[in-house]
Amino acid sequence: MSKPAVIKGVVGGVLLLAALVLIAKYAIGGSGYNPSAGAQEVKIVCSETGESWTMVRGRLMDALYSMPYPIDPEQGLSSPHANGRRVAFPEDRSLWREMVNRANSEIAAAANFKPGEQQP
Repeated sequence: MSKPAVIKGVVGGVLLLAALVLIAKYAIGGSGYNPSAGAQEVKIVCSETGESWTMVRGRLMDALYSMPYPIDPEQGLSSPHANGRRVAFPEDRSLWREMVNRANSEIAAAANFKPGEQQP
């Protein structure tokens, strides 16, 4: 067997093994990513009026990522009950802080990304 054929076989085997590991990881749910999470309903409360409504988590993330960077966790979503002021938050404020921190981290990582560099 020629040397290039052996190298191709080894590379193919490694790629197949990596694919199987990733599939198993996602199937078991160990990745932390849950595709159905974007469809979950989140209760949003206007901090000025107390009015509440539900929002699909995916739309909440869209609204979050459209805010100017860095996102301030003390400013919420635009509230239709407070003339559009950013005073509406998920009922669970810790969820909001977690989402804002994650969004800020991801936006910063994307801004610092250089093609060809290995990411941590």
